[in-house]
Amino acid sequence: MIFLLIQTLTANQQISFMRNKDLGLNLKKTVVVRTPQTNQQQLNYQTFKKALLNYPDIKSVGLSSAVPGMPAHQMSTTTGINPVIALNEHNYYISSIDSDFIPTMEMEIATGNNFIANSTNMDQIIVNEEAIRLWGYASPEEAIEKKIAFWGMKSNIIGVMKNFHQTTVKSAHIPMIFMFEDQLDELASIKLKPGGLKNQLTQILHTYESIFPNSPFESLRDINSPTLSRSLNYCP
Repeated sequence: MIFLLIQTLTANQQISFMRNKDLGLNLKKTVVVRTPQTNQQQLNYQTFKKALLNYPDIKSVGLSSAVPGMPAHQMSTTTGINPVIALNEHNYYISSIDSDFIPTMEMEIATGNNFIANSTNMDQIIVNEEAIRLWGYASPEEAIEKKIAFWGMKSNIIGVMKNFHQTTVKSAHIPMIFMFEDQLDELASIKLKPGGLKNQLTQILHTYESIFPNSPFESLRDINSPTLSRSLNYCP
């Protein structure tokens, strides 16, 4: 069953709050599909993505290891940032994304660049404004081209993303680091064009079954938070 990301809230007060809150991204007309994690199936991620983009009703597809609404404890983390610029130790949340994830989610890069498709990008990272605030940089521009090391890697900051709400709309922004990955990410975020929802979902399902015939469809049951409705629907 497909799990849909929406902006619908459980109560009228929550609905009003959500509509007037700047989320830092746009979840409307977005469907998230969990892709198989076996080694053989991971080779088919780009095939799945390209097949979806053949449909005129599908606007874009971005791959990632996490999506907005996913609890922070389900994400990879690190505290070992070197050089340590922050005065205090913090937990930094790490997500791998491909070059289409940011535009699919309609996130905004404050300064610098997005990852480039069909490029290695392996020594490059994108961070959010909260991360550079904790590192003491006076502006996003100051962080560009700075190098940091974690997980045994040295990476160059190529972009600073504007803060967005990763967990709930009422939670504080968390410091995030984005690494490039276009093969192993388990989540496909699919932005739909205006059109018949039933037909669009059928297209996604049929494409999934043709690319991953031995893997059952999985919904993202853990992604919804107490702030969001427990019965998630399509957001037109």
